[in-house]
Amino acid sequence: MSLLSIVAHLINKGGKLQSILIGLPRIRGSHTAENIATALAAVIQKYQFKHKLGCLIANNATNNDELYKHLSKSLFIPKRERLRCIGHILNLTVKALIYGKGVSKLKRSLIGASDEAKFDLMRQKGAVGKVYNIVKYIMRSTARREDFTKNQTQACMEDELFDQAELILIKDGGVQWNSTYSMLHRALLLKKGIDKYLLSWRKPANDSYDLTQDFLTTEDWAEVEQLVKILKPFVSATKRIEGDANNPRLEGSYGAL
Repeated sequence: MSLLSIVAHLINKGGKLQSILIGLPRIRGSHTAENIATALAAVIQKYQFKHKLGCLIANNATNNDELYKHLSKSLFIPKRERLRCIGHILNLTVKALIYGKGVSKLKRSLIGASDEAKFDLMRQKGAVGKVYNIVKYIMRSTARREDFTKNQTQACMEDELFDQAELILIKDGGVQWNSTYSMLHRALLLKKGIDKYLLSWRKPANDSYDLTQDFLTTEDWAEVEQLVKILKPFVSATKRIEGDANNPRLEGSYGAL
């Protein structure tokens, strides 16, 4: 389902800043400005605060630029301030850093591609794409996950890395860039287990996919390690600006409204 998350930032009667989820309506039909405005207007009318509406924050998609025109018509209110989402700007920046030029084209290609074609497209993105394919391949099967766990446990016992024995791979959810960082960071921790799994991997008779295409070289692992170091400050920045301004010393005071 396509759901629209609506959060209100407000100062209550006690003078305290609050951020409250006030609606999670379903978007019917396409994700157009008009359909988004219809869902948003219904929530605003329900709580009867259109006269107090100061500004709206949304990501930088063009349909959100058009949203305010439709909203002002449906609610008969003047056009309000349209604030950009710094988190979304960071997301676009880091996606380009990870995957290079043509991120939008890659996303469009993945949507219409077959399963095998998706593996091929991701492999073209170098070490990151290979890690993505390996994690996807292992995590989509219970038997493969169990096989990887055995290899990971053996690798940990050999090097006495007992605190890593129970860790599992993290799959890139594809929604935000930091899920890619989480996947790469965890893969580095489980490097010995991954290498051990790949060395012992043999193509099953009933499996059409050849995982040897995604085997990671020493240079690939060095690239992943370097990328994780580069991305780490962006993780801190993202967490900083999405903080709750009510928590002293933990707030995202420059990113919160």
